[in-house]
Amino acid sequence: MNELILERIAVALETIASNGVSATSTTEEVLSERDANGHKWDKRIHASTKTRTAKDEWKIRRGLQPLQRDQLLAELDAERDENAMLEKSEPVSVVTVEEFLAKEGLPLQVENNQVVLPPQAPVAPVAPVAPVAPVAPVAPVVAQAPQSSVSSMAELITAVTGATGASKGITFDTVGTVITALGYEDLNSIASDGEAIRKVATQLGL
Repeated sequence: MNELILERIAVALETIASNGVSATSTTEEVLSERDANGHKWDKRIHASTKTRTAKDEWKIRRGLQPLQRDQLLAELDAERDENAMLEKSEPVSVVTVEEFLAKEGLPLQVENNQVVLPPQAPVAPVAPVAPVAPVAPVAPVVAQAPQSSVSSMAELITAVTGATGASKGITFDTVGTVITALGYEDLNSIASDGEAIRKVATQLGL
């Protein structure tokens, strides 16, 4: 069913709700809702049994104060007079729901005084959203050990044989192991390389 028809159905249902279009109502039934005074039954003033007096007037409910009764009767008189003016100026034609829908040419049915909408086409299911891949955790930044200030062979030998080297248990065998691990041949191969000596000293913690 296209959007134009759905829009017309919505307008028709609103008209039915607001303009008194009924599946069973007739002009006689509308008029019979009022008593001899032209008043509609009102729960604020009339008995809940909706019975009438011998004069065809709605019975007044018990316990109602005279002042309140007179005020409500005045409101009902005003409502009656207003409706009478409207009926004289523009007569209302009461039609059934079937007649109204047939006139509008809408594909609707009425069952038990209820307007039945035609079945709607099934709505296509919404494709599931692909899950978002988790973000890989960022590797923690490892703080680099401070570089040693030792940059000559004399400083390296002094540091190894001195108090610092002794406190760390550093021997020349340890120095040789570090030199080899860093990719150098032996102690003599770095004798004149200040940067290499600094790397060795840094690894040894000197």
